[in-house]
Amino acid sequence: MSNKLLNRREILAGIGSLSAASVAGCLGGDDSDSGAQISTARLSAGATSLIAPLISTEGFDEEYGFEIETLVRDSISAYYGDFVGGTYNTLPFGPSAAASRFNEGVELSIIGGFTYSSMWWVTNDPSIQSVEDFEGETLAVPFGSGSFAVADAAVREVTGSSVEELAGETINAPGPGGSPPEVVTGNASVGLSWEPALSSFVVQDNDLEPIINVREQYRNLFDSESFHLVWAVKNEVIENNPDAVEGLFQASQDVASLYNDDLDATIDTLVGETSNSPEQIREAFGSSRLEFSMDSLNVHQEAIESQLNVFNELDVIDEIPSDDIYHEL
Repeated sequence: MSNKLLNRREILAGIGSLSAASVAGCLGGDDSDSGAQISTARLSAGATSLIAPLISTEGFDEEYGFEIETLVRDSISAYYGDFVGGTYNTLPFGPSAAASRFNEGVELSIIGGFTYSSMWWVTNDPSIQSVEDFEGETLAVPFGSGSFAVADAAVREVTGSSVEELAGETINAPGPGGSPPEVVTGNASVGLSWEPALSSFVVQDNDLEPIINVREQYRNLFDSESFHLVWAVKNEVIENNPDAVEGLFQASQDVASLYNDDLDATIDTLVGETSNSPEQIREAFGSSRLEFSMDSLNVHQEAIESQLNVFNELDVIDEIPSDDIYHEL
């Protein structure tokens, strides 16, 4: 590891510590209170909106001895940027996004799998049915997201070109629900979207058709599972409050169990806390386009490492992170 990287990590760690202290001060309470504080964010209309609100609503945070505060972000850049800046200390991350920020010096650790990739390429043009058909077309994609990294890797493997190189033009969709409207309105021929935002358009009568299941495509190409998101936390939280980090993961597993055991009641609770509609969430789960996997690293680390190796080989990320990025609970 270069001295330059070490220096950047020291600087970023110092900034993060100061920011975290400021957030704790705004939340109130003394050091013992803020010690059990977990702060996170959810990206509106995306899969990240399906977990944290239920942790607090169902009282799982209290049960496991921590307090969770959840903020809403409407863009991918703000969602990740505010984690780096210290506004919150844990986040569902795309593996490529976590690796890139770790390599840039952000002191974070992946603590486990969160959800499998659930993104689809969608179109209303019947002549477009494969990634080869994307050549020269206008594509709407959520740059910077974990979803885009998985989809871009598959496109590179099939065509030898990145999405940007293949497309005639690209439109940056700020979040999970940004791509389908670009296709519906005719601004783009193809878009990349994920759940539950995707189902909000699929259940409408707008001729929007999911044509490529990126998770299935990735599995067939690389003989490995792909992750849309993993849980990543700031290292200072692991060091200062390991029980809270363990509790966060256990609470996440309990939320996954709610969806598996009583989907209708869980959806009813969720829609009261978020902007999601019951129809789109039922469609997401009922179609099997969305699947949670709240398992620890001893189950999923090999698959996550394989995904990062693929990303590196195809130049989706510049460097494979060291094993220090993983923290086994």
